[in-house]
Formats: sequence, structure tokens, C-alpha cells
Amino acid sequence: MEVVLNVLSLLFIFMIVRSVFRLFELSRIKKATQAREEELKQIKIEEPAEKEVAEKEVVEMVQDNICGCAIPRNKAYILSKDDKEHYFCSWDCRQKFIDSYQA
Repeated sequence: MEVVLNVLSLLFIFMIVRSVFRLFELSRIKKATQAREEELKQIKIEEPAEKEVAEKEVVEMVQDNICGCAIPRNKAYILSKDDKEHYFCSWDCRQKFIDSYQA
């Protein structure tokens, strides 16, 4: 009977010591988490509250004088003739215009 009481006493002491160590561990984790949160606040990670819709770029479209296709002005071949700008989708269309203009 005395042996059983000694074993139970040791088991009880073991559980108390283990609980104390777990409390220290939880305290350490809590402090580390708080320190990390403070670091993140100092870094100030900026995330938009709402996803911003990117503004669409307005592209001016022009028409090819030879084949009639519509192309963005910034991608067109441009030829100035008689104080007027002529737009072409390709170098070939540009050359056809020059050839027809010379004839």
C-alpha cells in the first residue's frame, strides 16, 4: 500500500512539474508571437483594401489607307504626305501607297 502511495505521489509531482513547463512554453510562444506582430506593424505591409481595377489604357485606332484595316496608332507605319499623315498596317501597304501615289 505504501508503494502505491509513493508511485501516486511521484506521478502527481510529475504532472505538476510538466504543467509548469507547459505554462513557460506557452508564455514564450506568446511573447514571440507578440514580437513578430510588432515587427510586422513596423514594416507596414500595405495591402489594398479592395482589388483595384486597373485603368484601361485608351488606344487611338487608325485606319490603313490601302487595305482598310484598323490598327493602333502606336503600332502603325506613318507616312506624311501633303501635310497629312497616312497610316499603314505593314511595310507592304506603305510601299503600295507610295507606288500608287507616284503613278
